[in-house]
Amino acid sequence: EIDREILKDLMDKAAIRASHDYTADVANNTAGNFLDRNQALAHKVSFVASEIHRLSKIGPANFIVTSPTIANRLETVRGFQSDNAGNIHDVTIGIQSSGTLPGGKIRVYKDPYFPTNKMLIGYKGRTFLDSGYFYCPYVPVKTTPVIYDPNTLQPRRGMVTRYGKKMVDGGEFLYGVITVSNISG
Repeated sequence: EIDREILKDLMDKAAIRASHDYTADVANNTAGNFLDRNQALAHKVSFVASEIHRLSKIGPANFIVTSPTIANRLETVRGFQSDNAGNIHDVTIGIQSSGTLPGGKIRVYKDPYFPTNKMLIGYKGRTFLDSGYFYCPYVPVKTTPVIYDPNTLQPRRGMVTRYGKKMVDGGEFLYGVITVSNISG
């Protein structure tokens, strides 16, 4: 739940907004085939990454969080370097790294709960001084002892945490959102 809240904050506060029509072959300068459309989508990512660099004056975007549908399209771009080379024993739950776009500069993360038609693109610096958004838990997640519901006798546990979160001044320029239309699952 905390992951969802942070991703929603970043998407809501991102300064850079772009749209991409996946099937607009004339606008994307493609011949209408699948691979050209995916390459055009990768070019849009590169454009937004450069805008992040231009506006933030820190560096270009180096990560993407998106849905498995869009991540699948990016994985077919020539030069994409996959993280999992077919190892079926590396099973993860939730958000997982998919690989890097050609050139190895932008890492792609796929999130099964992410909106199907959105991409969050951002810059993550080498130190905390390069951050645009801070999540600071000051009470880690704690659980209560098991409590039995008197009506159903079902065991229940409560969970509690406390934290602060803040988009720093100028931090919104480190994030962008691309809305992709006409993309089907």
